[in-house]
Amino acid sequence: MEPKATNALTSFLLPVDGSENSLRALHFAGCLAAGLGDRVRNITLLHVLAGHYLSEHMANVDFRTKEILESGLFRRLKEQYIETTVAPILDAAEAAIREMGAKTPVARQILDGNPAEKTAKMAEEGGFSTIILARRGVSRAREVLLGSVTSTLLHLPYHPTTYVVGRKVLKDGACLVPKILVPLDGSRSSLAALREAAVIARSSGACLERVELLRVIDLARYPERVAGGERPEEEAGRILAEGETVLDEEGLPRGCVKTNVVYGRPVEAILDAAREKDATLIMMGRLGRSAVRDIVIGGVSSEVVHRAVEPTVAVVCADGK
Repeated sequence: MEPKATNALTSFLLPVDGSENSLRALHFAGCLAAGLGDRVRNITLLHVLAGHYLSEHMANVDFRTKEILESGLFRRLKEQYIETTVAPILDAAEAAIREMGAKTPVARQILDGNPAEKTAKMAEEGGFSTIILARRGVSRAREVLLGSVTSTLLHLPYHPTTYVVGRKVLKDGACLVPKILVPLDGSRSSLAALREAAVIARSSGACLERVELLRVIDLARYPERVAGGERPEEEAGRILAEGETVLDEEGLPRGCVKTNVVYGRPVEAILDAAREKDATLIMMGRLGRSAVRDIVIGGVSSEVVHRAVEPTVAVVCADGK
């Protein structure tokens, strides 16, 4: 049995851009921080400029050169843009977090550069436990080709838990995550995801309806294991029993814990279960694989993130494994 996670959900990094999608992520983060109380020590709002403030003023100038970047004109344009555009975005972001009841100290950071690269670097250097961001309305292929923030963060060598907030964000006093789905495969990362799910479930109190533990049996991957003595159904029972023990240790009442075994391709089975059970949060473990390899072999956690647009999907990694 894995040791209990001690750093999960203690420091939040929130990339913000003023969009409606970003607002959903802020509502989720604020509600989560409010429920977790003192556990969340700090929240940092991050806005990456990416050079947009120069476009209308210096359309014919290569502002990547050192001379332009160090010029007085560049500094004035940057200061003006931050004052008139970025500061209001950050003010509104903090107000959205406070509106959901969060009392955690909120810091602000403004950086220049590629949003994906800057977010990843700040996450690692700041030692954040948690990144919360909204999904973009583009295809999975385009996200990878454009180097989106989501795709980049899911393949960092440093592994904060990444929450990709879906469209199903409950408001007006409703429980943030009443129905949590946790696919388990017996790995350290899936157990870490389960423990983090338990922390969130406890913070939801009486409005929590269900934590469902799901084991998907993919028969195409089992011939050697059957020959070795442990049948797929036996392995599934063992993994789910271990999951129930973890939730017992975390203090969740057995009445809200359900288990389910299904046969099929893991990605499709998880997505089907999320739809059938109306899951509001999917908590998944991940493997430390490159983005290119994930595309080639169809990494389960990455594919679920890109295809499950309604619920929020969280990807957790334990020690890079």
